[in-house]
Amino acid sequence: MDEDRQVVSAVDAVRCLYLAREAQRRGEHDAARRWHEQASRWMAGLGSAGSPPDWQENETTQHPFAEGPISPYPCNVFLAKGHIHRSLGYHPRKGDEPNVFWPKAIFTLTLIPNFRKTTMPQSLTKMYAHLVFSTKNRRPFLDDEIQPRVHAYLATVIRSLDSPFVVVGGVADHVHILFDLGKMHAPVEFVEQVKRESSKFVKTLGRGHGDFYWQRGYGMFSVSPTHLPDAEEYVRNQEEHHRKKTFQEEFREFLKRYGIEYDERYVWD
Repeated sequence: MDEDRQVVSAVDAVRCLYLAREAQRRGEHDAARRWHEQASRWMAGLGSAGSPPDWQENETTQHPFAEGPISPYPCNVFLAKGHIHRSLGYHPRKGDEPNVFWPKAIFTLTLIPNFRKTTMPQSLTKMYAHLVFSTKNRRPFLDDEIQPRVHAYLATVIRSLDSPFVVVGGVADHVHILFDLGKMHAPVEFVEQVKRESSKFVKTLGRGHGDFYWQRGYGMFSVSPTHLPDAEEYVRNQEEHHRKKTFQEEFREFLKRYGIEYDERYVWD
């Protein structure tokens, strides 16, 4: 057997003996015996035959490695580092306690998480939001000439922020953005970056847009997945909606529908 395989067998034997100690300490004697039998098979692979002695199932019998924290993890979660001899033997016990099957070598054992062999937990989210904000002082910067380009750029920026679903609509003085808010960005940071990057872009579209700015505030409203089709239709048909009402009237309706308190003196800034 080559040296690398010997090291692997020694490490697995140590891990199984460690789990046997834990099982015995919890009173799971059958499990402890199974871990010892598994350790015996690994040790046999090191060139020495043998099998663990009968395990005494009583409350006083403990593994010689009994001190230390009890790990809730299975054997393959840990890697063991240390040196171990190939022969088997018995580790002496204090007092009248019986000897227990154990490698002869005295070694230093370090247990570390083996993340390569475990399944990592997932954090799953799906939160749709309807974002609304206007140009500064509701100036009609977004005319028919640049509006498609601005909307496309907004969608590109938002997709780059881990939001693959995005629908952008609006009229000359404000925009509506329907998107899925990912788990990597806080809403305030998300909106700040979207405004900053898109504002820079609009300023490059001609001399008449050099003093373009978005308003400082914004409105963001949650959207249920069951209402997503209706919300998408609303965003795509902004021209039709605003033939009957202004941006201020529309925004007040949103605030009232969601029960959001606001101060009329500052909401349009």
